[in-house]
Amino acid sequence: MNKNTVNEIVRRKLELEGTLGEKISGSGHLTYVSFQLVSYTISNIDDNLLFQINFDYRLQIYTEFTIEPSNPPVEYIKNGSVIVDKNNNIIE
Repeated sequence: MNKNTVNEIVRRKLELEGTLGEKISGSGHLTYVSFQLVSYTISNIDDNLLFQINFDYRLQIYTEFTIEPSNPPVEYIKNGSVIVDKNNNIIE
């Protein structure tokens, strides 16, 4: 499993959780949330049938006031995990 595949799996996992994409804050301001994969490890769970991916990622929050470099996006380092089958389908 290469980095591009892991990146796609993490993106799908975060989208399922509702973490990514356009959001509207309580004050009505529009934000856009994206991510950047920082690191990952893959563990074989079930004889090459199931794999657990533990990952660290940078969550980037862009607002209508984001102007780089003077007012860059807000960033947080987060982590998560996902279990996939041998066809990269998300199990949990």
